[in-house]
Amino acid sequence: MTILSLFSVRYAGSESLVDDLCQKTRSRIFRDTDIIERCSLRHHIKPAILKKALYSGTSVFNNFTHEKEYATACLRATLADLLETEGQIFTGHTALLLPFSLSHVLRIHITAGRRWRIMQAKAMGTTEKEAEEDIRRHDTITALWTRHLWKKPSMDKDHFHMILTMDKAENPLEEILETMTQPRHQITKEGRWIMEDFRLRTRVELELNLAGHDVEVDVFQGRVRLTIEKKFPHPSKLANELHSIVSASPGVQEVEICIGPVSTDARNYHRYDAAVACKVLLVDDEKEFVQTLSERLRMREYPSHAVFSGKEALDLLETDAPDVMVLDLMMPGINGFEVLRRTRQKYPDIEIIILSGHGSETDRQRCMDMGAFACLQKPADINELKATINKAHARILKRRETP
Repeated sequence: MTILSLFSVRYAGSESLVDDLCQKTRSRIFRDTDIIERCSLRHHIKPAILKKALYSGTSVFNNFTHEKEYATACLRATLADLLETEGQIFTGHTALLLPFSLSHVLRIHITAGRRWRIMQAKAMGTTEKEAEEDIRRHDTITALWTRHLWKKPSMDKDHFHMILTMDKAENPLEEILETMTQPRHQITKEGRWIMEDFRLRTRVELELNLAGHDVEVDVFQGRVRLTIEKKFPHPSKLANELHSIVSASPGVQEVEICIGPVSTDARNYHRYDAAVACKVLLVDDEKEFVQTLSERLRMREYPSHAVFSGKEALDLLETDAPDVMVLDLMMPGINGFEVLRRTRQKYPDIEIIILSGHGSETDRQRCMDMGAFACLQKPADINELKATINKAHARILKRRETP
């Protein structure tokens, strides 16, 4: 029996269809919540990190931490471990992690017209305005996820065997059941090889991620090809390291390393470590100063991001999580004191370093009383700032280790 990979837009009316498919095919269903729970236990990664990877945009610090890539690799490896030859239905964002090359996995996109979706939502007790907002939010989340997976925010036919439009389909259940019986969606000897290649690919990706590497991985009958699409100064040294990691993985018969097309704006290749990287948010309305400071920190391997107002800082905290904030006091609009107050109140785990050229001793004491980690004077000495960031991060790590 063919395995199903179902992805549905919000309010398409797919819930009863999925239940009917489970009964008709006697299949076991795996939703995002099931995959997240298994992945968290298997790979010792927090569920919150997995949910963020699935349902949020990419962090402004991700170029340094690669947290999203690591979480995705863990989720994909979990799916590969679960995957069988029949009797399974995968639904949700995680279902899109199953590759199109698995011929015995029937990939279906369940969609519907906007008016239909709003009608479905209203039938569930949701107002039209709430439905519009909910649909817009979920469609945005889907676009972010597909952009991460496929480099484009679309759900086109290239990634599905079947597009099922619920407000136009006469009998969607029968359409799916009939398609499942087609020979091209049955498991074959070649299909079993592809399953094993998928499992090997996920193991290799995970090993590379754990070692701090981000490269494209392709596998064909045990032969692994790695493609590097970033600039790097010592290609032979990097190639030897990658070869050593991958060749040690069980099932790998051969390793090929390719230099892919490198765009002019490609970043330099560097290893990353999401566990130890200290993410620094810089908040200052002096754009030239704070951008220069951010670059100086990045050159010293500190993941940093600059914003130019208190409002931008507070907005970013709604979706992202820096470890340390370096904050100016005298800014137009929401000033540094208010940012400090709100951040300490809502995000107490973030350590805040005040960096200002106008603060008095009274201001300094006020900031310390409000919970600032330290107060430094502009112009910043980079070594002093580094040392203070390191101390703040050490406090964070110690706090995380405390039961």
